[in-house]
Amino acid sequence: MGTVAFSELKFDTLAAGTVMVRGRWKLTLSKETPDGLFTLIVQKKPEGWRIVHDHTSVGEPEKKP
Repeated sequence: MGTVAFSELKFDTLAAGTVMVRGRWKLTLSKETPDGLFTLIVQKKPEGWRIVHDHTSVGEPEKKP
């Protein structure tokens, strides 16, 4: 289907066992390459690290000349 890549990752500890992760994503498809920003809040649970909040945005599409 496509390949996703992540860049500009930043990790900020909010509390013991809680981290905010911010960065940029880019999806490479055969005909387009959408991209955008994301923010995740992850918490360490007994079963492992889990995403408890996700905000993802899509960038503006490229304009073709």
